[in-house]
Amino acid sequence: MECEGIGGFTWEHNNEMTEMGLTNLITCFCDIEIYSNSKMIRLNMPKLMNFSLSNSTIRQVEMTIQYVSPEFCITIQEMQIFISNKNLYMSRMPDKYCKFTTYSDSGGKHCFLDDTTETTLAPGVIIPINRSTKFKDLESDCDTICGVVEIGAGDEEMVHKLDKLKLLYGRQHFVIQTI
Repeated sequence: MECEGIGGFTWEHNNEMTEMGLTNLITCFCDIEIYSNSKMIRLNMPKLMNFSLSNSTIRQVEMTIQYVSPEFCITIQEMQIFISNKNLYMSRMPDKYCKFTTYSDSGGKHCFLDDTTETTLAPGVIIPINRSTKFKDLESDCDTICGVVEIGAGDEEMVHKLDKLKLLYGRQHFVIQTI
């Protein structure tokens, strides 16, 4: 996708659109703005992985996603591609991660905590849902965790559950109490 002369590509104020659905888009040469699409629940841009600008004075493509459905989620694969690309800047990261994978990954165990979104069937391989709402209930062999990892009083003995953790999509929250 090229946007020479206009600076960026904007999808806005479409109250019926549920996803971008640009399933064959591989490269983007311009800023992407997605906002005020109240029914949008996902991107569905599984092949988008190359970002660059034709203007050599600007080094990064900016992607903005805001004011979409409260159920909006991004796949683990989309986020892996986005955060590993030095040519892409996202000022605000999506809050929720979809509970499915759109292609076969390394076979690691994905676990979900708290604020992840329940999503129905999606194209591709469905991964097992390993969902917990509390750190104490989290399984021990997760290599990817999506959501808020809250470690509070009494959880100190269970930090071994993070031994195999490679990727955390979300936040860590430590609650420290003094007596």
